[in-house]
Amino acid sequence: PITECDALSGLGECGPGMACYPFVEHPGGDGCEAQVYGTLCMPAGVGTQGARCGDDTGDWCAAGHVCVIGQRPGKRCAALCSSRDANACTDGLICGDLDVAGFGVCG
Repeated sequence: PITECDALSGLGECGPGMACYPFVEHPGGDGCEAQVYGTLCMPAGVGTQGARCGDDTGDWCAAGHVCVIGQRPGKRCAALCSSRDANACTDGLICGDLDVAGFGVCG
């Protein structure tokens, strides 16, 4: 994996106005290429758990959250959690798998 920062702890090398987010690039074409994944520093958004996000809104998620497609219509921010800890979420939410190794989202 490409690891530029630590998205779960919020600590890392990201500068002011930036936050750490997991990413995944799926293989294109015939699908024989390797999947590329990891974490990158990107401009921080403001959305937290359940907020709409992405291209439709023009805003992205705050540090510690990621924009996903889930059960509710549209893209929504979900809190990041460790896929190794099903009890990492609060408010009765459960940490479910994200398609980036080692990461999950609260839902």
